[in-house]
Amino acid sequence: MSGIPVELLLRALPPGERRRMERALHIRRGEDEQAVFVYGFFKSGGRDACWAHALRRHAAWTFGRLFDAGRCRPSFVRDREGRVHGELLSVDEAVLRTMDGIAARRGFLRRQKVEVMLECGGRRFAWIYTAGRVPPDAVAVGSEIWRGREV
Repeated sequence: MSGIPVELLLRALPPGERRRMERALHIRRGEDEQAVFVYGFFKSGGRDACWAHALRRHAAWTFGRLFDAGRCRPSFVRDREGRVHGELLSVDEAVLRTMDGIAARRGFLRRQKVEVMLECGGRRFAWIYTAGRVPPDAVAVGSEIWRGREV
């Protein structure tokens, strides 16, 4: 064997498979692990993604729409008609606090839970950062278009 701890190897698996393996091996998950759905700055290639390059990322989507709330800031709104594509990150409490600080500096006022669908199958509830109210003159944009709006 490679000498890499099993817990570390399990972290690379998709969430559903990881939970099945942990149960089979009688490994308790870390109580402080959180899921965060990202669609803009924290997404791979986004301006704030570089500090979290080692995090597990899984392609995912949730129901909603994105608006350009000004100052190159995306604003997420729950909406059963649209889909926002992004990534699901698995983070611990320390990383979540770091993300909270970065999000606050970027103008994101709230962190809320949403249901996220994984592209590889399965669902999970995850935190998402939102800018709060959408200004009346905000322009709706697709999540696949957002990356090009960042400066």
